[in-house]
Amino acid sequence: MIIPIDGEFNKNMVKQFKISLRRVLPTQREIRIRINSHGGDVESMAIMNGFVYYFTQYKYHFIAEIEYAESSAMLFAVNMHERIVCDKSFGAIHLPESKDKSTKIQQTKHFISIFEKQTKMDISNIERLNNVMLSSTDLLDLGIATKKVPFF
Repeated sequence: MIIPIDGEFNKNMVKQFKISLRRVLPTQREIRIRINSHGGDVESMAIMNGFVYYFTQYKYHFIAEIEYAESSAMLFAVNMHERIVCDKSFGAIHLPESKDKSTKIQQTKHFISIFEKQTKMDISNIERLNNVMLSSTDLLDLGIATKKVPFF
C-alpha cells in the first residue's frame, strides 16, 4: 500500500492520513508513504508520527519514498524504518524557528537528536546543512535516505 503525502502538513492531512491507515489490511506488513511536501505544521506531523509509531507496535514496516521533503516533511520521513529516494528526489532540513527563544532551543534540540539517531550526521553537519537544498545523492550520502532507486 502506498499512502501519498502531498502538500502542507496540517489538520486535514492528519485526517486523510488516519483514513488511509484505517484501510491497511492486517496481512499488509509494509506501508509505503510517498512524500511530496515542503513541510508545514509541526504538531500535525507529530500526530502523524504518533500513528506510525502505533502501527509499528503491531509489526508494520514503514518505508518513506521521498520525492520532495523539506522541514517537518523531512523529519517525518527520517522517522520511517527505510527511506528511499529516486534520481529526481530532493529535500532540505529546516531547523525550527520560533519567536520564543526557549521553545526554539527545545524544538531544535529535539529535531537534531532525531537526525543524529536516524542518519549518519552529527550536530555540526545538521546545523551546517540547515536550509540547504540536498540532492538525492546528498540525501543518500548523509544517511537521510537508506536506498536509491532509478524512479518510483
